[in-house]
Amino acid sequence: MSIQFSFSPWEYDEETVKICKNLLKIREDHAPYMLEQSEKAIRDRVPLIRPLWWYSDDPAALNSSDQFFVGDDLLVAPVVVEGAVKKRVYLPDGRWQNANGGEEHQGPGEIDIDAPLDTLPYFSRVKDSAKSSSTSPAITSLPITLAALSLLSLLI
Repeated sequence: MSIQFSFSPWEYDEETVKICKNLLKIREDHAPYMLEQSEKAIRDRVPLIRPLWWYSDDPAALNSSDQFFVGDDLLVAPVVVEGAVKKRVYLPDGRWQNANGGEEHQGPGEIDIDAPLDTLPYFSRVKDSAKSSSTSPAITSLPITLAALSLLSLLI
């Protein structure tokens, strides 16, 4: 899996370089999940990047234009408003773990979270170990790719 920047991060400032390195580290750490979900998307003929309404018919999910799923278990809620440091996030039914703090939240519903510039808000679905099959281990921390963010920017 490759990545391409339209503009090199080092053409900006050290803060931009640091943020990009942090995002690339998240991507690197979770490459196995991305590959697994990519293979599943091909096999099942479903998109890898999915709109929020893919898993919920709640009107809040249907109206969401700035959140998306990567695979089955990762909900990404990037900040798309310049200067914003807070984010209202809609969580579909189930338990969700904030990847940036570890706290769990029960969906469906909306929550407000801190979202400074250097933090990408995303949540992993908390799987009930009693319901999980041996071929689908619980995932507690999931990936985000800059490619996924690029796809989101095309949708907005």
